[in-house]
Amino acid sequence: MLRCIRPDRVVVAAKEFVASVNSNFIKAPEFNLEDIYKQSRPTVPVIFILSAGADPTEHLLKFAAQHFKVSGGDSEERGLFIVPLSGGMESQARNKIKDAIEKGNWVLLSNTHLLISYLT
Repeated sequence: MLRCIRPDRVVVAAKEFVASVNSNFIKAPEFNLEDIYKQSRPTVPVIFILSAGADPTEHLLKFAAQHFKVSGGDSEERGLFIVPLSGGMESQARNKIKDAIEKGNWVLLSNTHLLISYLT
């Protein structure tokens, strides 16, 4: 029985079947930062799990500018700190997170796949 199921075709066939029943089950939800913000809590981080080519940074910068009501300037003025994780960035990330907790700012840790040990 297992030999007759082709792994390279199962995913495509499953998507087609699910789409024939209800296509809402295979569509990705719209990316709406306002809804995400309303559902979030200050003590719980919002985590974006991205697929190839997806980058929410521009959306976050625009949303932060609206949320913090600061026009123009550096992203840090907006209350959004971007820390790309790579070797040696642990202390900067820790400091930015501590500062964000105290002042109510946001921290975007990017490239977390480069420093998984920091997240554990």
